[in-house]
Amino acid sequence: MRGGKNLMKLNLSRKIALYVGLLTLVVSIAFGLVALRFGTSAVEETADEALLLLAEEGAEKLETYIQGVFDVIATIADTGSLKSMSWGTQQFALEKEVTRLKSSGYISMGVVYPDGTTLFTDDSKANLGDREYVKKAFRGETNVSDVIIDRVTNTAVLMYATPIYDNFDKIGGVLVVTKAGSDLTDITDNMGYGKNGFAFIFGADGAFFAHPNREAIMKQLNIYTDLKEGGVYENVGQEMQKLGVGNPGVVRYIVTEIPRLAGVYPMKLTGWTFAVGAQEVDVLARLGGLKAGIYISAIVFVISGILVALLIGRIISKPITRVSEFAAGIASGDLTCHIDETFLRLGDEAGDLARAFETLGGSLRRTISEIQNSAQDLAASGEEMSAAAENSSANMEKMSASTEEISASLEEIASATQDIAAASQQMNASTSELLENMVEGNKSAKETEEHASKVQSDAETGRRRSAKIYADLDARMKEGIEKAKIVSEISSMANQI
Repeated sequence: MRGGKNLMKLNLSRKIALYVGLLTLVVSIAFGLVALRFGTSAVEETADEALLLLAEEGAEKLETYIQGVFDVIATIADTGSLKSMSWGTQQFALEKEVTRLKSSGYISMGVVYPDGTTLFTDDSKANLGDREYVKKAFRGETNVSDVIIDRVTNTAVLMYATPIYDNFDKIGGVLVVTKAGSDLTDITDNMGYGKNGFAFIFGADGAFFAHPNREAIMKQLNIYTDLKEGGVYENVGQEMQKLGVGNPGVVRYIVTEIPRLAGVYPMKLTGWTFAVGAQEVDVLARLGGLKAGIYISAIVFVISGILVALLIGRIISKPITRVSEFAAGIASGDLTCHIDETFLRLGDEAGDLARAFETLGGSLRRTISEIQNSAQDLAASGEEMSAAAENSSANMEKMSASTEEISASLEEIASATQDIAAASQQMNASTSELLENMVEGNKSAKETEEHASKVQSDAETGRRRSAKIYADLDARMKEGIEKAKIVSEISSMANQI
């Protein structure tokens, strides 16, 4: 019995612990998801801000580099040798500059004359008058071309152009400088966000000028062309269209099934767009610590909740178990058990339950005591009834004897009645005989008169004796009836009890 009670108690405690544990788990998961969501949002916002800042800094760095090249070639174009507009003088001066700047990625230099004829220091000749960068230079603007693929050398190059002012301070030609296109990728390769970070540059038309994948440059892949043709960089083109050309911002896209995000910033000096990016997994890697913290916190929180729930379960189940034991004792007939005063003093629902059962036990004890007292009274009444029954039996025996006496008296009355009848018959006979013998004389009359007197005397005696017997029988019958009433009342009382 005790083992069953302990099992019930443990079950109740475990149920409370289970429910609280489940509730704690649900709350922990909910808070974890909310924290993770807000954490992810915060990390993404931080990453967006960082990427946009990196993109702005990268664009400024690239523009500073390009502006440095502009300054170098503008300084060269401003020398007296180039102002002379004599190719011989210019070639000699430019050859020296190429040799001096070769380590800085300068490949060749040349002069474009007003008719478009272009002479280079390597003695090559071309007509570049229709090139946009040359036209801008003739308009007085130092600028750089988009990346050009030299099919002869299969290399990417950049053409810088700056006006040459002659001795009359008029634009007499344009200085063009060829530099390796790898200068841009050498800069962008060192940029990026996170472990797998990257950076790239694309022009106003969407063609890549710098990219971690050199083939993207050599094949002149274009984000807007891929958008139309469903190429690899289609998603980049879609996001750039949403952002708007020339607008800074952060774009999210997928390339080769890898989610990426990049900060985009326009390069006003060239009209290009610089982007620095990261793989999403690297950005969200910073959430690993947050996730681990959330998981650990949730586990600790759940375990703590279960332990606290077990303690609470014991506190709650203890009075309930005691009340259950009390109820089981009452059910088995043990009315001497009581609930501990400790539980009766509780001010909660468990205390109310304990007090209610204690009151119930007291009521049962009082009820049983009253029943016992009533049983004792009933036993006494039973004894009285038994005595009354015995008296009734004696009275009944007396009534039976009286009845027998009455019966005997009745028999005597019957016998007397028969005698009277016989006497009457005899008197009738005598009367008839008297009448018949009346004629015989007065002799027989005297005998008849005497005999009649005797008969009359016997009849009167029988009548008085019958009256006495009837009076005595009536008194006895009344006494018997009274006694029968008493017996009936005692029987009724016995039935009621």
